[in-house]
Amino acid sequence: MTQALPFDIFPGFSAAESLSLSTDGAIDAAHMALAEAHDRAAPHPRRPSARIARVTLKPEAVTAIMATAIEKAALREQALTRAELLSLGLSAAEIDRHFSAALRRAMAARPGLMALAAGEAA
Repeated sequence: MTQALPFDIFPGFSAAESLSLSTDGAIDAAHMALAEAHDRAAPHPRRPSARIARVTLKPEAVTAIMATAIEKAALREQALTRAELLSLGLSAAEIDRHFSAALRRAMAARPGLMALAAGEAA
């Protein structure tokens, strides 16, 4: 039979993990010894680790990322390449799907954007 602990054990965590999570300061050595003894007496099964396979951005987020990249490229007076958009973590499909909306958003945020780009092209 295990001894009652002077701290709570969080569901899904061992006693030692719970003790560590319950404080921002130094952990009392006596409490840690109790937690470790509790864990040895009643081992907590390891929970499976989660694996995030794919993150899908909302269309608004993709548009915002691309619009910011367009604005920054225009202010640098440089062309924005597809490779640069891909390097931001966007997929080719996201770029194709949202580029027009991103360009409109960038132009709305900076009305002189097209004039700047046209002046360089001329």
